[in-house]
Amino acid sequence: MSVSFDGSTTYLSRAGALTDVSSSKIGTLSFWLNTEATSGTIFSGGAAAGSEKFIVDLTSGKVRITLRNSAGTTLWQASSTAINTGLWKHVGVAFTLGTPTAHLYVNRSSDETEATAAIDGTVDYAGATIWTVGSTVDGTSFFDGKLYDLLFWPGTFIDFSDSTALKYLVSSDGVAVSTTKFYQPSIPSGVKP
Repeated sequence: MSVSFDGSTTYLSRAGALTDVSSSKIGTLSFWLNTEATSGTIFSGGAAAGSEKFIVDLTSGKVRITLRNSAGTTLWQASSTAINTGLWKHVGVAFTLGTPTAHLYVNRSSDETEATAAIDGTVDYAGATIWTVGSTVDGTSFFDGKLYDLLFWPGTFIDFSDSTALKYLVSSDGVAVSTTKFYQPSIPSGVKP
């Protein structure tokens, strides 16, 4: 079942640092979205407005990922092609900045139409004391659309350039594969997007 955000007031927020998560050079994010919006924040972590260290947003209908260190230096930023078609799209982000390697995938295909070169650095997960879905950490820049099966895995790198890794998130025919197998022994039944 997906979660709908209205683009003006609805979002999810977690105040406080993530439990047992430290700053790291690696991470993975996977989610499905359906939107016709051109802007809004999908997922973010930071201490205050403008201090986000990990942010996924829409800009001009494109998914954009930005990673920053504790000093606020951008370690990597990439944007996809426009995805605001009103159809379900899978987005996968994975990085290991010690190499440095970073990937942005949409529907099982690499989609980094605008990207800075990833630089060696540590993403400041520990400095992020507010985490939100559907808005920036200060409750502005709202997302208008639907999200499904968001998996945020700081400290873990899934190499999306290896097509076999993607099969754990998206089937070869483009259907959602439940990510609950990563953290539960059984997969729940239900309607997928």
